[in-house]
Amino acid sequence: MSTQQLKAPARHQAGFLESVRESLASFSAVELRIARAILGDPQDIIDRSIGQFAAEAGVSSASVVRFCQSMGLAGFQALKLVLTRESPSDNVQLADIEADDDERTVSRKVVLSSAEALQSAAGNIDHGSVAEVAARIGRARRTLVLGIGTSAPLAADVAYRLALVGVDAVFAADAHVQNIMASRLTREDACLIVSHTGSTTETLAASRAAKETGAATVAVTSFTGTPLTDLVDLSVVAGSQETAYRVDAMTSRVVHLAVLDAIVVLLTHGSHQRMAALSASNDILSQLHRS
Repeated sequence: MSTQQLKAPARHQAGFLESVRESLASFSAVELRIARAILGDPQDIIDRSIGQFAAEAGVSSASVVRFCQSMGLAGFQALKLVLTRESPSDNVQLADIEADDDERTVSRKVVLSSAEALQSAAGNIDHGSVAEVAARIGRARRTLVLGIGTSAPLAADVAYRLALVGVDAVFAADAHVQNIMASRLTREDACLIVSHTGSTTETLAASRAAKETGAATVAVTSFTGTPLTDLVDLSVVAGSQETAYRVDAMTSRVVHLAVLDAIVVLLTHGSHQRMAALSASNDILSQLHRS
């Protein structure tokens, strides 16, 4: 394939399917129909003509070509070549829950889907951005962590783990308190935002408040082209191809948890001060467990 046929869809060289998934929130209605048709069964498209695919997606052939070109491809044939390379393996296809699956099969497929999400993330996430997020938190006087709804447990966990390694990190469960705390940040501080959709009203309000103070704003989210990614200084886009039976983007939360873990480890790696803080924290916890 020539460089004219396929351009890098993102600077960190994410796979084509992952780039499509990351961009779902920014597509037009027609683009979204095409994207969902591609993500729904990429392997099936390989054997389709452009007319067949367009009819199944409910769009025109010209719209399909424009979509391909907007994603850095020369056209539909280049799309099929990319999908030939990137189509999910048989194990990934097994992740779809069927009505007649027994309990053991359902359990296995759920675990496999989370494992596949992590494996995909390892190859598609911009790890340079992960390192830069860690660096900005490391330079900050203190870090406020924001997260609402299903992202709140992840935000609370990373604030706790940052505190264990000596980072002055805080999280408040109440959305109004988050907004107030964000408005009290300074240019010496950082604000870490965890959000799956990147469009939650309360999260955006607190993020804007943090931005207005001059604090460094960094985010872990699942999609590009969202109000959150447009607002913050730096974002790590890390999601997954959710399947219909999952509720509240569970596999994306698994991926976010791994990214947040990487941020904490990066802060500790090679830092004697952070390692000493972690050791002191573990001593305190050990004493509490014995009491």
